[in-house]
Amino acid sequence: MKTKIILIAFAVIALSLSSCVKDEIYVDDTQMADSDIVINEVFSRGDTDNPDWVEIFNLSNSPIDISGYKIYDGGGQSGSTPKMEFPAGTTVPAKGFYVIVVDTDDAAGFGLSSGGDILWLENEAEEVIDNVEVPAMPIETTSYGRMPDGSENWQILETITMGAANDDTPAPEIPDVVMNEVFSKGFDGNLDWVEIFNNTDADIDISGYKIYDNGGESGSKPKKEFASGTILPANGFFVIIVDDEEDSGFGISSGGETLWLEDAEGSVIDEVEVPALEDAQSYGRYADGSANWQVLYYVTRGTANSDATSAPVIVMNEIFSKGTDLDPDWVELYNTSAEEVNISGYKIYDSGGFSGSKPKMTIPEGTTIAANSYFVIVVDTEDEAGFGLSGSGEDVWLEDANDNVIDFAAFPALEETQSFGRFEDGAYSWEILNTITKGAANAQ
Repeated sequence: MKTKIILIAFAVIALSLSSCVKDEIYVDDTQMADSDIVINEVFSRGDTDNPDWVEIFNLSNSPIDISGYKIYDGGGQSGSTPKMEFPAGTTVPAKGFYVIVVDTDDAAGFGLSSGGDILWLENEAEEVIDNVEVPAMPIETTSYGRMPDGSENWQILETITMGAANDDTPAPEIPDVVMNEVFSKGFDGNLDWVEIFNNTDADIDISGYKIYDNGGESGSKPKKEFASGTILPANGFFVIIVDDEEDSGFGISSGGETLWLEDAEGSVIDEVEVPALEDAQSYGRYADGSANWQVLYYVTRGTANSDATSAPVIVMNEIFSKGTDLDPDWVELYNTSAEEVNISGYKIYDSGGFSGSKPKMTIPEGTTIAANSYFVIVVDTEDEAGFGLSGSGEDVWLEDANDNVIDFAAFPALEETQSFGRFEDGAYSWEILNTITKGAANAQ
């Protein structure tokens, strides 16, 4: 009996070693075609909000069209899944970068194993031009990359530099409480604000913390203080409106400026230099609480930041909060695009849905909005998710079917003959409208 056990164990070990050697030999023996395009950085610790990606680098001094190039892991190499192809018109700038998200829902999509994986890169002639064996990645905040860019040296990087020059400096120490997103293009209904994030798994009392710009830093005006009893939830968010009428209020320059955050003892714990921003952009950490700051094209006040690169197609367009039994409170959505959009599974909610004290109202399956058209949601219903809009004003959020916040509005107190809406339809700014236009073009 002992002999059989030993033989079986030996066979298992031999098979395991054989498998490992086979992979190693294939990687080393792959014949590479000459190319100035190489794999430069790999991120394999992705999640829903930040899927796995691969960064491509152009070693040359001229742009290179990589239309039709393919990238793949073992599935694409074996033929069990399609190889992921770069879209037509994809160009990598001279000495520049291009990032492709590989963990997608497409048939060719593949998630990179955090325990280690192998990648291949082909040119349009289906010649392998690069491959890399990615090791197990120790923590979520690391990537694997060439250092310096395009060199033969690969190493684990503590600072993730998606689409930018690789950096081998140790990751900066991130405080427990940080500024996480800054909105400087405020308007009536959504004034300038700063979102604070808790990097820990425990609630933190931020009573007495202060936030300020150059005025507070120089002493020419008071620093804005967080109210007594302000609790920042574990791994959660708190938004403070900074552009208010108080002496400590300050508007954040849309041309860019510096902000500081102090703890209750007066020590500066975070600082950020906010760049110039365009309408409907914010500046935030991605992922939440990380060292990386970037311009965000989805403004995600009070929720997880998104790195989506285009503005939402569906927006809230008009809000009516002075409802009656015959005409209850409603929110109008608008399709800014020239194509019909399916909004099944989108969600709309006020502070109750935001806090989790009640369900979010979900748009029924099969609901579509025609091109450049409207859809009205009656929100003050008898359903568990129904909510009446406060006559004195409140906040409303809109999510897409993937639970991404795609729009936000803070509407003021309104009179019976008023609504709050974008003018013109789909425009950036909101205003009080003296003509209610439910399901039709907004009018002043």
